[in-house]
Amino acid sequence: MNTPSTSPETIAAGVQSVTLEQRLMLLSSYVPFFLLPLGMALDMAFRVRALAKEGLRVQKGAKAN
Repeated sequence: MNTPSTSPETIAAGVQSVTLEQRLMLLSSYVPFFLLPLGMALDMAFRVRALAKEGLRVQKGAKAN
């Protein structure tokens, strides 16, 4: 689904459209809802990676004994 951009043709046809400024305002409203979950996912990935490395290190140490 596309929202038409404002142009002389859309104005003449009476089509409701969105200006560039309105489009940027809408997109900027969604940025925090993208960045916050992305940051949380990256943080969890690094934590799980560290836990997995520690588990492998302990497992290798237990096999050596």
